[in-house]
Parts: sequence; C-alpha cells; structure tokens
Amino acid sequence: SGDDTGPGTQARPLQTLKAACDMVPIGGYGTIYLPLSPVVCDIDANIAVRHKSIRISPLPYPSPAGAQADRSVMPLIRQREAADKSEAYGFVVDCGALWIQ
Repeated sequence: SGDDTGPGTQARPLQTLKAACDMVPIGGYGTIYLPLSPVVCDIDANIAVRHKSIRISPLPYPSPAGAQADRSVMPLIRQREAADKSEAYGFVVDCGALWIQ
C-alpha cells in the first residue's frame, strides 16, 4: 500500500518502485527502503535509472504491515510482463548505478 503522490516517508510511503526511483534527482543519490516479506514489489513499468545512484535495501526497522525485522526474509522484487506479453518490464540503467541489497 502507499500513494505515489505522497512524500515517500515511513509514515506516508510511495506505492511503486518507479515513483521512488523517479524521486531521486538526476545526478543524485538515494536509498529506497522496502518492507520485509511477505511484501512483493512488482515492476509493471520500465524504471529509468539515468545519471542517478540508487540503493534498494530492506527496511532497517519493522515494516508498517507489522513484519518482524528478520533480515533473512528479504523483500521480493518481481519483474512483470505487458498484458499481451510483448514486453517485459525492469530497470533501465544508463550512466547510473543501481544496488539491490
């Protein structure tokens, strides 16, 4: 759950990875924290990481959904396909850096 028009804070998280990546300014660095499992983050649009450095990491504290801070249960990022299966979505990295921990 979340709202892509929100500020992207712990109290008001964004809904999609795309919105979180888009919030990182060009030439900037950002860390995106994902809730711990059983949360699944679907990539249902291409996410551009151009001239940005982005780190995706599990939350360092319990998630709002109440998941325990068990570092062995990492969040899942799942690639999706277009409805007609003509395209698979994912990260597009160009002159940038993406770390997934």
